[in-house]
Amino acid sequence: MNGFTMAAIAALSLAMTGCATVPGAGSAAADAEEAPARPFIERSLVLAPESVGEFRLTELNDYPDHPPSGAGLRYVHAEFPDVLVNLFVYPVGRADRDVALVHGMTQLREELAAMSAQGRYQGLDYGEEVDFDLDTVGADGQASPSDPVPATGGGAGPDDVEAAFLAMAAKVEAAMDTSLGRRLSLSFTREDGPMNSAAFMFYRGLYLYKGRISAPATAMPAENFDRFANRAMALIVPVVEVRSTGGCANLSVNVDPGAGSEEMQQQLMRGLVESNTRAKNENCAAALDTSVPEGHRSQSLVYPASMWR
Repeated sequence: MNGFTMAAIAALSLAMTGCATVPGAGSAAADAEEAPARPFIERSLVLAPESVGEFRLTELNDYPDHPPSGAGLRYVHAEFPDVLVNLFVYPVGRADRDVALVHGMTQLREELAAMSAQGRYQGLDYGEEVDFDLDTVGADGQASPSDPVPATGGGAGPDDVEAAFLAMAAKVEAAMDTSLGRRLSLSFTREDGPMNSAAFMFYRGLYLYKGRISAPATAMPAENFDRFANRAMALIVPVVEVRSTGGCANLSVNVDPGAGSEEMQQQLMRGLVESNTRAKNENCAAALDTSVPEGHRSQSLVYPASMWR
């Protein structure tokens, strides 16, 4: 379910004991205030494997004239070269996952409407937009419903304290799960004929991952296309990594000083779990790791400081 055990709880308790004296320390906080603030994301490195399952990477590029667009990737399946598998990875910063997904899907629909207005798409038809979980996609591309996070009760004993903590940690991690996104079915006609299409959106760390997969209607039946698109996203999205550096390396835990001791402890414990999960998801460090694993291709992204004001 998660990586927290009683040892982790003990470590968090120790951290909470130390944090109680931090506001009075003064010097470290003063030094931090005097240091110039770094842009939230200064630079990032997008890493993508040359091959993923049946898919091969053919393009990885940035958009130097428009840094907010991040990077674009294209993968091709050897048996279906006419099917376009595109993934766009672009920064949105630190946000609630559901808010980020709504923002991304709203932008996507605006882009599709603009393409339709320009005549690039004719007869644009929106299908159903649904929640989509990468972890539920099988080898055949069929997506099954995801399991809900189990609810557990709390009590006064040590076992109940551990159970309550693990339940809270599970809920936090579920709320920040980067495998959960949105899927939108589409159909339209281009110059070369009718197309089946699907769009996907995931919030992974500080970035939105937008998948666009389109195929001529003659290339494969619609049902096969849906499973093909699901399979492509389930294979590709989890292995495309973004490393970043900048102010995003600074994480903090906020606690209401006016809260009671028990409530403050709960706030701090939850904040530490959120901070730990965020650090793992965002992959942001004080210095950027520019090493490229064997079998991967990289794309460097540089952002102007004004982008985060």
